Order: sequence, then C-alpha cells, then structure tokens
Amino acid sequence: MIAVKDFFYRIRYSSYLIFHPFKGFWDLKRGGIGRIGPATAFILLLALVEIISSQFTGFIVNYNDILKTNIFFVAIRTAAIVLVWVIANWSVTTLMEGEGKLKDIYIATAYALVPYIVSTIISVILSNFITAEESSFYYLIQAIGLIWSAFLLLVGFMTLHQFSFGKTIATVIITAAAMIVILFLFLMFLTLLQQMINFVLLIYQEATQ
Repeated sequence: MIAVKDFFYRIRYSSYLIFHPFKGFWDLKRGGIGRIGPATAFILLLALVEIISSQFTGFIVNYNDILKTNIFFVAIRTAAIVLVWVIANWSVTTLMEGEGKLKDIYIATAYALVPYIVSTIISVILSNFITAEESSFYYLIQAIGLIWSAFLLLVGFMTLHQFSFGKTIATVIITAAAMIVILFLFLMFLTLLQQMINFVLLIYQEATQ
C-alpha cells in the first residue's frame, strides 16, 4: 500500500514540476524523487495517447486513415523515438561532460512530456466538437503543449547536466543529429540482417533440392 502511494505521489509531482521546472528537475535528481517506474508510466501513457489521437481525433483535423492505421506500430514508434532520444542525449552529453546519467535523462524526458500528453488529450476531445473554422483552437492547444514540453526539456537538461543555456541548445541540436545517425545505422542493420536471412534461406533451398 505504501509503495502504491509512493508511486502516485511521484506521478502527481509532475503537476508541480511543470509549473516549477528548475526546482522540480533539481528534486527529481538531487532530491531522489525521480524513479524509473513513474517515468515509464508516462512513456506508456504517451504511447496510449498517440493511439487515441490517431483513432479518435475529429475528422476535420484527422488526416489518418483510421482503418489502415496500425495502433501497435504507433505505440512502438512513439516509445522508440523517446528511447532513441534518451540514448542519443546520453551519448552526446557524456562526451560533453554532462552530469546526468542515462537513468536521469530517461526520467527527465518522461516528466517533460507531461504538457504534451495533457494538451493532446484536450485537443482530441475538442476536435470532436469544433467546426472547420474553429480548427485553429485545436492547433493552438497542440502547439502550447509542444512548446511547453520543449521548454521543460531545455530546463531539465540544463539542471540535469549543469549546462549553460547556450550549451544546452547546442546539445539538443547535436542530440537530434545523433538520433538521425542512430536510426540510419539501425535501418542499415535491419537491411543487412534481411539480406543475410535471404542468403541463408537461398543456400538451404539449394541444398535441399
């Protein structure tokens, strides 16, 4: 029972952090409030919200083909982007002498995504009641959540790694580039793996004929 209360306390702490980011992120790392469990809950919630958004956003602003959308792919893609971001940032900041560990980056990223999660839920609900002329409100809410989360990421990394604002901006840009490299290498690996499998299957077929 105590563990459950502790878990939900750390979840509720996000409501404080998004309005007091400097102290909030400091407490996540230095105060020991951050934990893998609640952070993972936010990532799973993000994946669920992305699925809901793809399926239940009002038709006026929903450009997805609902019948052809693979919700499992949406969930995996969402989680993968977050994980690649975390790994890329850890790789970059380690070289730049950042103080944040891989676990700290994962937790900070998850908490920073809360405004985006909330704004997406609100915008999905709103999208089912607006007209085409009112669609700007939908995009405004999404933009607010996205910008808010981006701001929290900057503050979180500044606090986590003890970087200046300029160094944090540079780190984010390099992290984005590192993500592209990681994804490119991953795709190359999958391509080579597929070719190897096809080659082995071809040899097997020739041997058994």
